[in-house]
Amino acid sequence: FPVHVGPTTGWRTVARLAVRQDQNSNQTTSKNKKNNGVLRIGLFVPGSHLLMEVPHCQVHHPRINVLVQRLQEECRSCNITAFDETTGKGNLRYVAIAIERSTGKQQLVLVWKQDHGDTDQEA
Repeated sequence: FPVHVGPTTGWRTVARLAVRQDQNSNQTTSKNKKNNGVLRIGLFVPGSHLLMEVPHCQVHHPRINVLVQRLQEECRSCNITAFDETTGKGNLRYVAIAIERSTGKQQLVLVWKQDHGDTDQEA
């Protein structure tokens, strides 16, 4: 029987990615506020909660990579903070992205932590 092999790159049309702050760098935002690290989006290293960015992931559909880059830029420009597991502070925890292969339409889901008492950021 014949075996058909699909594409080896760009085949993954659904991605669930973690969002964390990079505590090793500090960034000054356009509002002259000090951001405690740069927001990063990626995958956890297996068996850990260490985040590894994958900006040019070969298995992700190319639109996923573009959307992640754009989302990072927008979050950084709006001073959105990533959730910190140790302190419980921050807002953006995870993102889920789905690409419809036939049309190229994109779906983006943001998993957001908003405390009822938070007054420093709008929901």
